[in-house]
Amino acid sequence: MTAAVFFGCAFIAFGPALALYVFTIATEPLRIIFLIAGAFFWLVSLLISSLVWFMARVIIDNKDGPTQKYLLIFGAFVSVYIQEMFRFAYYKLLKKASEGLKSINPGETAPSMRLLAYVSGLGFGIMSGVFSFVNTLSDSLGPGTVGIHGDSPQFFLYSDLHKFLLWNKPGVSIYNPGAHGHLGILSCGRQLPKPETLPTLPRQELSSLQPALQITSGNQHF
Repeated sequence: MTAAVFFGCAFIAFGPALALYVFTIATEPLRIIFLIAGAFFWLVSLLISSLVWFMARVIIDNKDGPTQKYLLIFGAFVSVYIQEMFRFAYYKLLKKASEGLKSINPGETAPSMRLLAYVSGLGFGIMSGVFSFVNTLSDSLGPGTVGIHGDSPQFFLYSDLHKFLLWNKPGVSIYNPGAHGHLGILSCGRQLPKPETLPTLPRQELSSLQPALQITSGNQHF
């Protein structure tokens, strides 16, 4: 039974991304390169976020409970901010590459920025999903059942289903404001973490973040 749960959760979590990759990206080598580059940028942002978190923990180690809670909130906001900065850096890199391609070969049609946003967002989403759900998938092999006490039994199921869509949507939305000079508004609206990115927070810490998470969750749907 645990093997069935494992493969079921794996296909739910990564099936949509696999289908998008097979039908829209695998046939174009250039898109594969952009997807891998997007995944690499997310890994670098994760590395820097981890270093910031490690240094913060070392600085305020052995503090009281409220300090630890604020440290957790600080880490979540810094992580989101760093990820968005790397997403914007990747956008600027692709824009420069597109402009360089046009200058070298004016007759060559450059890839659409919306297409690049979709491909790079999928790369971000795949790598984020792997790091977010690999522990959950390993726990689903047994002997217990994965879940959060007091929450809906479908919490992880819903998170799996729309994880990659939520990561593609910001990838597209940051390209449009970037092209029209409205990144300030976008950066302010993107600083709140998504609820499914914090599935392991204790109940008391989740309750303190609940208003912000509700606002963010409502703004993230199509």
